Amino acid sequence: MFGLQEASRARIFGETTFGESWASLMKILPSGDVLQYAVGDYHTPNGCLIETMGLYPTW
Repeated sequence: MFGLQEASRARIFGETTFGESWASLMKILPSGDVLQYAVGDYHTPNGCLIETMGLYPTW
């Protein structure tokens, strides 16, 4: 949605999102617990870091 919003190809309705987003992997540990860890960040086509800005409504 961020890329579509930046390119003026989508209208976003509602409330601003929290802005929490990261690329992650999950690993099941021998105990059965799950470990989730970050492996990267998401950026918009214009290079803005999504995690810090959130998706804001245009309407």
